Amino acid sequence: LAARRPTGGLLVLLGDFAGHGLPAAVGAIPTAEIFYVMAGKGYAVSDIVAEINCKLKLILPPEQFLAACLAEFDARGRSVAVWIGGMPDVLVCGCGQEKRLRRLPSRHLPLGIVDNSQLDKSVEIIEVAHGDRVYLYSDGLIEARNPAGEMFGDERALNIVHQKCCTPDAFGDLCRAIDSFRSEDSRQDDLTIIEITCTEQPTAAPGKHGEREHLAVGLDVHVADPEVALAAARAAAQPRERG
Repeated sequence: LAARRPTGGLLVLLGDFAGHGLPAAVGAIPTAEIFYVMAGKGYAVSDIVAEINCKLKLILPPEQFLAACLAEFDARGRSVAVWIGGMPDVLVCGCGQEKRLRRLPSRHLPLGIVDNSQLDKSVEIIEVAHGDRVYLYSDGLIEARNPAGEMFGDERALNIVHQKCCTPDAFGDLCRAIDSFRSEDSRQDDLTIIEITCTEQPTAAPGKHGEREHLAVGLDVHVADPEVALAAARAAAQPRERG
């Protein structure tokens, strides 16, 4: 999910529900609704985390939860606020004078497991420079296996990003690397990769009623407007007839 902030920044949520199919889709609609409403009103990341966690703890069965990463990019492209619960490391690649790769590990529980009184909602804020790139991905990337049964793994992803992140088609290079590595049997799990380049953004201007801004994320990934995203979530949650 992605939404433009009232101040012009960008808020992104990458989430992965436990399990597959209908049980895993039950929490998608309320999560999306809470995210878009609170992001559009300018609520802090910690508040959005708390609200989603409270809702999921109420409606999900005990074995279900949402591993999630929320990342807020300020409009000037100078800082990123990150909350990670149960997701792989977020990679921040410096593409300016200081070309270094930083790893931001998960420090929190996934959402929907404990009450808000037990959940750490604190965020980590890091400074970035113009042109730096941030990579978020699901565990489907690191758990993908080749025909020999070897996992793609954290280190392989880290090395590719480190070598390619400042090249024009770094996102494409990472996608091609995973596609050429994994076998058909390992394509059962979902796999999501997001690349965001830190740049200064103009302050969001209020649009006409009913208008939605389409946000470009990464090189060739487009985030649909909230109404389309919610419709897709609702469709995923509906039982399908067998043909």
